[in-house]
Amino acid sequence: MKKNFLTVLLLSSTVAFSQEKKQRDPYQFAHTYFGIETEFLPQSATFTTLNSGGDFDTKKLPSFGSARFVIGGTHFWDHADFYISIPVLEFALNNSKDASISNGVLTGFRYFPLKIKPNAIRPFIGTGFGGTDFSAKGSEGEGPTDNNRQWCFEGGLSYRHKGSKLFDLVVRYFNNKSYNYANSRTTFEKVDLNQFSIMVSYKRLFDFTQSYGKDEMKKFVAKAQDALEKENGLSTFSFAAGLSYTIPLEPIEFSERTPFLNQEATQNFNLEIGIGYYFHKQDAAVRLSYRPLQQKETAYGYTSELKTNSLAFEAFKFIGNYHGFVPFVGPYVGLNNYNYNETDRGSEVVDFTENKLAYGLVFGWDIRISDVDYLLLRTNLRFTPDLNYKKKRLSFTNNQIEFNFIQVVFYPERMKITKKLR
Repeated sequence: MKKNFLTVLLLSSTVAFSQEKKQRDPYQFAHTYFGIETEFLPQSATFTTLNSGGDFDTKKLPSFGSARFVIGGTHFWDHADFYISIPVLEFALNNSKDASISNGVLTGFRYFPLKIKPNAIRPFIGTGFGGTDFSAKGSEGEGPTDNNRQWCFEGGLSYRHKGSKLFDLVVRYFNNKSYNYANSRTTFEKVDLNQFSIMVSYKRLFDFTQSYGKDEMKKFVAKAQDALEKENGLSTFSFAAGLSYTIPLEPIEFSERTPFLNQEATQNFNLEIGIGYYFHKQDAAVRLSYRPLQQKETAYGYTSELKTNSLAFEAFKFIGNYHGFVPFVGPYVGLNNYNYNETDRGSEVVDFTENKLAYGLVFGWDIRISDVDYLLLRTNLRFTPDLNYKKKRLSFTNNQIEFNFIQVVFYPERMKITKKLR
């Protein structure tokens, strides 16, 4: 069903893009946007918590609201929208304060059958990846944060006002919001959350490519191209930095003594830095990347934490250039240093370190308007397949995707050469 849905979107997009091809300005291919969102998660079910007398109290689930920061871009001449939405403030609106509900970080894609344009309302459908975090607390303290990551679906309306302001009304649907939740260290209950959420957003569009369509800029790009070719500045070193988010693709198997812990440990944003070299003639690159990653879960005074320092060598090839949208794919191999620690109410239970060879696939895309740009934006995704390791009774897996939506890539030699021409 999901594959068929994505296939229909792709075919529909291809037909729409082909029909409009002759009327398009290549420098209007994409727009970047930043904005804020307000999301409402209505609830009507109940949950239970353990009280100090050893009995369970039944309480009503709270409806939650959240303020979110969103960053993304419209592509394919305003027919497609890729985005990441990050919660910055979350608050209960009613009922019990002993439960917390959040849709967490969401990444998604939207398709507009009719292109976005000023002073027009446009419908869209889309899909995204995320999951709803649920946690509750009782007399034993804060419980685990459960998250059932999955593909979600959404639909809505978008209105572009006066060229650069974009307003959205969205309904989002998660198929599975049922949890087998540990309401104490030894007991579990089924908790069912509402599968729908409602969101409104305000975004501001920025066109960083519009100037490239002007005659003056075209002449400068041609002049810079000649200068870079003469001074070997097209093939050159780069430095990159951004934030990465880890998405587990299967449960992490903890030891049997802690069944109340979430089997998909809470993920955090992590720094990602890289040093690379770009080969202009081959339109390919190699890169050395470093990512300190962290997975941590706390429940009822028990904490488990997995820290990973990853150093990888990557090689990837760019595949075509779709008016500034430049996808790439390639392998990576590296060394991961793992440190795993468990504490029970402050007392250390487990602490060990291990080094493992890691391998996988890196893919993504650049927003590259010309070959002379010395600053560009890159999206990286890394897939690490079935990397398992064991220590005594503990078993872990690193089958995951690392998602870096916005990475800034800087070519210092290109800047040095092109600055002389201005």
